[in-house]
Amino acid sequence: MEEHFVNIEDGKLRYLTAGSGRPLILLHTLRTQAEYFQFIIPALAEHFKVYALDLPGHGYSFNDNKYEYSEPYLRLCLLQFLDSLNISNAIIAGESIGGTLALTMAAHDVKARIAGVIAFNPYDYGKGGGIKRSSFLASILFTMIHWPVFGG
Repeated sequence: MEEHFVNIEDGKLRYLTAGSGRPLILLHTLRTQAEYFQFIIPALAEHFKVYALDLPGHGYSFNDNKYEYSEPYLRLCLLQFLDSLNISNAIIAGESIGGTLALTMAAHDVKARIAGVIAFNPYDYGKGGGIKRSSFLASILFTMIHWPVFGG
């Protein structure tokens, strides 16, 4: 794997590459980085040109407290990444927030750069708290994380 950086509007994005062929963009979960995929990249690189990104605010990509790392903002940064490297006909694969970004990037891709999406366990940004809706226990736990004593 090779490490690279690309400049986008708000800073530098770090990414790892390997292989050749159709582009495959890998998007990690929250609080991880490109190395999240380190064991699967060699197998994927036999068939694809793999790009494993550090999302903004993660790993060695830019991290600035003035930005809210929301889905729309991350999507904008990733579309700038595709534009900066002139990537088209790409498959976007991600887990959790990466899966959500893969889906929303494809839905908003007016330039038709994305040929396919693989979304593993996409994070739910819906009203009512996403995962909080899954069960009574999840509702309690994910409400308590916002309380001063139990939270961050």
